[in-house]
Amino acid sequence: MCTDLESLPNSIVNLNLLSVLDCSGCAKLTEIPSNIGCLSLLRELSLSESGIVNLPECIAHLSSLELLDLSECKKLECIPRLPAFLKQLLAFDFQSITRVMSNSLIQFPSNSKEGGKFSFYFTNGQQLDPGARADIVDEARLRMTEEAYRSVFFCFPGSEVPHWFPFHGKGHSITIHTGSLNFCSDDRLIGFALCVVFQLPDTNDIKRRNRPFSYCLNYVSDYGKHILPNNDKLKYYFDWKNQMRELDQDHTFLWKYNLEFPEMSSMSRMLPRARSFTFEISPYSKDNILQPPSFKSTVRYFKSTVKVKKCGICPLYTKKKDDNNACAGDYSGSVRFSKNGIEEPSGSNVAWKEEDL
Repeated sequence: MCTDLESLPNSIVNLNLLSVLDCSGCAKLTEIPSNIGCLSLLRELSLSESGIVNLPECIAHLSSLELLDLSECKKLECIPRLPAFLKQLLAFDFQSITRVMSNSLIQFPSNSKEGGKFSFYFTNGQQLDPGARADIVDEARLRMTEEAYRSVFFCFPGSEVPHWFPFHGKGHSITIHTGSLNFCSDDRLIGFALCVVFQLPDTNDIKRRNRPFSYCLNYVSDYGKHILPNNDKLKYYFDWKNQMRELDQDHTFLWKYNLEFPEMSSMSRMLPRARSFTFEISPYSKDNILQPPSFKSTVRYFKSTVKVKKCGICPLYTKKKDDNNACAGDYSGSVRFSKNGIEEPSGSNVAWKEEDL
């Protein structure tokens, strides 16, 4: 950390092999060179806790950039268009931000065994413009409905489940019945988009604001109840680089649960027999992996810490065969994607939900 650094020389672009540039903690650094987009091999750029006021538009042309850290940049007001192949944006405690530029440069990863990954962490943006929030929601939908992405995670200030979630409700649990999905015979269920809205707790106790959470996704079939593997997306959120993070306002969390990977191969064969799917948020415990806590114990926990305001679930499909095949029937209750674009959910399906907290 170089706290006295005030500027970067324009000649830095001559470092053709530079892969990591760490300017974190440089409080006197207010700008970076306008030609930084020429660093074609730069993979990581950290400007956290710096004095950066503006980022040049050419940052979108950093073709190899995978990680951009803007956390605690107290003077930066706008997140620019992001590089096409960025995998992770960190913007913790980004209180000065008002705008987020729409990412028209998104390039979806090619299909591979590993699958693409993308994470968007943006917290405590009290001044965020509603239009910017809408752009974040739209980008989340684009990435989650793209089959090439195996893992997608978004966190941003907000109090609502996105409009494209056909199933949502108040409280920490929601169940959908497969009879309400009405998907076509040539559709293949590839996963779910999951959402939870955390409400700011009515307490000044920081420890109560950052306790870990877990979630359970299960389905019921003629053979009983089956719990799907949990990747603990929420467990590690509040502990980042050994720093306990807290929320100062309501936040929306979105992530993709992918059914298309080897660990799910045996269970996936049973999914067509599912009668219902349940998504539930609960306090984290190692025991939750095999057995979720009771509803009453979860309610007691949430009332003493942070509250789950709302949650939602959105089935994700692809076509089994030809994307251009027409299919009769109602498409309500799902978001589908094809080479021709995304189809909006329709209809007025209402999901059954647990008692409100």
